[in-house]
Amino acid sequence: MSTHKPDLLQQENILADLLPIQEEMQEMLGITDLFKKRRFRIYVEARFMFYAYVNSRYKKLTKSAIAWYGRQDHATILHAVKMHNNLVVTEPNYRQKSQGIFERLDGIFKNKQEDDIRDYLIKYIRNSSQNHLTEIYNKIVIQTPGILDVVEGKENTFFH
Repeated sequence: MSTHKPDLLQQENILADLLPIQEEMQEMLGITDLFKKRRFRIYVEARFMFYAYVNSRYKKLTKSAIAWYGRQDHATILHAVKMHNNLVVTEPNYRQKSQGIFERLDGIFKNKQEDDIRDYLIKYIRNSSQNHLTEIYNKIVIQTPGILDVVEGKENTFFH
């Protein structure tokens, strides 16, 4: 099993992002270790759900980074996501269980993702020049119409 090993800072960030998800999922499913080398269906499906959830929600993480966390390689992540998608389509019980877990995880971790985006934007704004910020403001606030502008067909909108 060869996989790209992230540097120490990346490892800390990956652990900070994924460990709480792993712990929450383990609690929801009543298992002790998601990555325990077991082939019991509950463990296999739990790993499928974990990898599919992380792959779909944490776009900043590469498959290699996710694989590093699970002590696997990127091909395992590809396979797990494919199997998850197949089971969602073919197995109603699996679909219901995974939807419930994903919804609960989204409720818990959505704020974390929003905080990450906010922190990134704040850092970007602080490091930008005044001219660049003015340009961004003009494009987003001045030139882009609001929904009422579009519905009411007002002049001076982005589309005119």
